[in-house]
Amino acid sequence: MRENAFTDKTQIPNDQMLKDSLGECYKYYKLIMEQTENFDNKWTYYKAYSLKVFRKNKALFYFCPYTESFSINMAIREKERDAFINDNDMYIYKEMLQNAKKYNEGYAVILYIDDEQSYNECRYFLDKLIPLR
Repeated sequence: MRENAFTDKTQIPNDQMLKDSLGECYKYYKLIMEQTENFDNKWTYYKAYSLKVFRKNKALFYFCPYTESFSINMAIREKERDAFINDNDMYIYKEMLQNAKKYNEGYAVILYIDDEQSYNECRYFLDKLIPLR
């Protein structure tokens, strides 16, 4: 089980702390932040820090930093899920989306990024999701 790198509520993560924790994955974090530059973001705390990336207070995703990796956690709406399941270009996500647990906010999706391939898959997912938001 991955543990969030920032559990001390008194220490809001800063850029240097993220570099130290994420290591090689820091570059992927920066690229995702560039990809979502038209969204607002703020650090939130619940047992550990996560970065909420949002527009008009509706979350696009939560960035959760770990040691040498991170995750992008989100809830996608039913229409988005259905569109992705029926999109042949999204075939690598089909099983995950079909099995995603439903909550009030939508279907839970967690994308783990720990190398270039997982980053590219996450980037592609976000490229498809952002225009729907």
